[in-house]
Amino acid sequence: NKQFIMGDEITSGDKRGMADYMKSIITQEKVTINQKFVKEYEVEDRINYYFTSNHPDAFFLEDDDRRHFIHEVTQGRLPDEFYEQYEKWLNEDGGAAALFHHLLNLNLDGFKPKSPAPMTRSKEDMISSGRSDLSSWVAALKEDPETVLRMDNVKVKYDLWRAEDLLLYYDPAGKTRVTANGLAREMRRANMTRAADGEPIPTGGFGRLRLWIIRNHKHYENMKTVDIGRQYAKERDMESGNHERKKPKY
Repeated sequence: NKQFIMGDEITSGDKRGMADYMKSIITQEKVTINQKFVKEYEVEDRINYYFTSNHPDAFFLEDDDRRHFIHEVTQGRLPDEFYEQYEKWLNEDGGAAALFHHLLNLNLDGFKPKSPAPMTRSKEDMISSGRSDLSSWVAALKEDPETVLRMDNVKVKYDLWRAEDLLLYYDPAGKTRVTANGLAREMRRANMTRAADGEPIPTGGFGRLRLWIIRNHKHYENMKTVDIGRQYAKERDMESGNHERKKPKY
């Protein structure tokens, strides 16, 4: 029997687990009611959620999140007189009823409840603050590969990469526990583009590889798999027919 639920002082421990849970309860169409001594039944979900927190990373939000609207209050505490007047208005002068009337009669023409929530600067900050070091690096790679893919301050302008190739740039000294598979999982979460939908691609002397498209995505949309493999080999100064593997020039 609830339509509005407020969560106060929210913090997120298991961030990804909480994010997945929030997705389900925000978008579910039915709520299961399981009371004691009553047969389990379902009702339509009409709940709206409102959360407050003092933590900028209260929720883990994915880059393409469309469910949450984030607003940050940046103004400090107002004078005591304001709160005294507000409490009197709310509890003695019919303020709650006036606000309820206002909301019931609010003009919602043009409002699309199934559209993504508006993006705000505060939401961008929460998305960023919830990222791990690896996911932050992947986000930077997706947004600006020209800056990320450098070796000795020289840009490396390959379009096609293995996860193993990219790992050399994220962790050149091998100091982290990140593996190529872990990097690939983070790239999938960031919706980065896999060549040939992730199928192994023949690349001559390099063998069959799973490749990622980092630049010039449209160029590869209709390209044949074999041509993609040749391009990967060509970028690394290796002809597809040459079976002697050469070390890529980084």
